[in-house]
Amino acid sequence: MRSITHALILSVPLVVSGGLHMMVVKFDWLRALKIPIHPRTLGANKTWRGVLVMAITVAVAVWLSSRIWPDAFGSWNPFVLGAALGLAYAVAELPNSFVKRRLGIPPGKRPARNRAWFTLADQADSAIGCALVYAWALRLSATTLLLLVALGPAIHLGVNYSLYLLRLRKEPL
Repeated sequence: MRSITHALILSVPLVVSGGLHMMVVKFDWLRALKIPIHPRTLGANKTWRGVLVMAITVAVAVWLSSRIWPDAFGSWNPFVLGAALGLAYAVAELPNSFVKRRLGIPPGKRPARNRAWFTLADQADSAIGCALVYAWALRLSATTLLLLVALGPAIHLGVNYSLYLLRLRKEPL
């Protein structure tokens, strides 16, 4: 499988799950799980609902994707691989939130100063977390891994802007 095709296929479950997560947030579904992980250090937007929704939706999305592209996800149980990816997606966002809280940046916002760097960090963190899981689980080539890390933020920005146009996000980026 060519590296760019493989990287794009591996991105599909993450894109679908990210969109589903934004619907959960927008429509405030599963309110009982909307419990901040640690509001003082991470802010109110990082919740257990997000962790669980991402773990479950990515697991299902990897399973569905593995039915379409059976060779893309290796011999892993797709639910286990998907849950690991969903957890990596959520956990990889926490250090960025921690830094932003220490700098006094409100949850869900970016500062006027160094805005481009914070935008890149907001888009790249989960892509890097998921790329690490994929690299470990699937023994990806360096090219595929680099493409995942490079394409991840670009895809994330595109999806975020699409969700903004659909009014599922408050801000375009």
